[in-house]
Amino acid sequence: MAQPSLLFRLWILLLCGQIIGTLILGVVSYSNYVRGALTDQERGWSLYGLHFAQQLVVKSLVRAENGSMRVQPTEELRAYLERAPRFRYGAFDLNSGEALPGSSPELASSLRIKSGISPTQLGFELEIEPARKVFGFAAPIETPMGAYLIATCGFRTSWEELLQDFFLFEGNIAEYYLPTLFVSIVLSWIALKHGLSPLKGAADQARRIDMRSLDQRISVDKIPAEIVPLIATINDALARLDEDLSRQTRFLANAAHELRTPVMILSARANGIEKPTFRKEVQRDARRIRNIVEQLLASARLGKTESTLNEDVNLSHLVPSIVDDHALLAIKNSRRLEFDGDEDSIVVWGDRQALESVVANLVDNALRAEPEGGVVLVRVLKGATIEVVDHGEGVGECDREVIFEPFWRKNGTTPGTGLGLAIAKELVEKHRGRIWVEDTPGGGATFKIRIPSA
Repeated sequence: MAQPSLLFRLWILLLCGQIIGTLILGVVSYSNYVRGALTDQERGWSLYGLHFAQQLVVKSLVRAENGSMRVQPTEELRAYLERAPRFRYGAFDLNSGEALPGSSPELASSLRIKSGISPTQLGFELEIEPARKVFGFAAPIETPMGAYLIATCGFRTSWEELLQDFFLFEGNIAEYYLPTLFVSIVLSWIALKHGLSPLKGAADQARRIDMRSLDQRISVDKIPAEIVPLIATINDALARLDEDLSRQTRFLANAAHELRTPVMILSARANGIEKPTFRKEVQRDARRIRNIVEQLLASARLGKTESTLNEDVNLSHLVPSIVDDHALLAIKNSRRLEFDGDEDSIVVWGDRQALESVVANLVDNALRAEPEGGVVLVRVLKGATIEVVDHGEGVGECDREVIFEPFWRKNGTTPGTGLGLAIAKELVEKHRGRIWVEDTPGGGATFKIRIPSA
């Protein structure tokens, strides 16, 4: 089920607040009107229900056949008299000041209005029994029969009558409240719509973002301060999604490109004339494909987080095992592979398979660079540093940074596809480590890896 719009919900909440505020203002105004001019709090409370009692008298005004006015109690007024036996009422002509026939005798004889005086509000006390006075109130009221001074006293106030009295009072001043409330409702809708318009612009921007435009971000210009954290969070999510998509795209490109060359070479050997070195070359190609797959899988598994860097890896055990795995391959290719390490335990915190693939890639590259009959030396030194030393052509000073870029090759005849070192650098950096290359004394290249110790 669709939820109401934010604009509509805010408008309804604001409208409810305005209505509640108007009611509270009405209650306060009603209370102040009834009690404001009085110093006796008890008398003030006795006036609640005044308007209800006055309207009972107004409804009882009738015109006789001769045109004179009188008070003829209605059924409602008679029922009220039964509930409030001390209730007294009267209606007075504003011109003559005389009480209309049917008014309570006590009020008719006691309340006198001089000619030429037009009272607005009049509080009084009336003694209806010996030593028993009740408080009353008189005010001019515009009735269907004309304007008359309506006086009441001794009225009884119940909750029902109090509620009716409040709405009678509110009805008298509703002509002031309703236009104000209407204008406030309209202006609040316009103000809210204008204030939330930047959100519509942000939604339009978000709607235009797809998988081909994840680099775009939602602008926070003119966005309300309360919404800025939400937009910032969405932008952060888009950035992470863009980064993940780029990583996945890069991974697929790496996998396709990295595997294509060795597979093509392997296919050419299988379809070509079998040479005496056929078996050795096929094993070397299979080894390269395995190293590539292991590196790609390690890169994909680590992704962009460090959630899998959760095991102690002893480099003093890991690196010699990799040297042993490559020793036979080195011998078959007329090269030697040696290991040198003085420490029994150099432990780092990371992913074992990822570090294996990095070292294996460096060893494989060194064996291909090492001249026939040469020796590739692999060391594990203090400070969790790994060195792979060859005596080949080496790496020029100007190439020592770019060799770690994806798809870099020194020339078109250089063996390899140019992604192994790029992936190795990525995996090392995920271990918060560093990989670089230096010259080997006497010629060649020395690749070094340093991983923070556990």
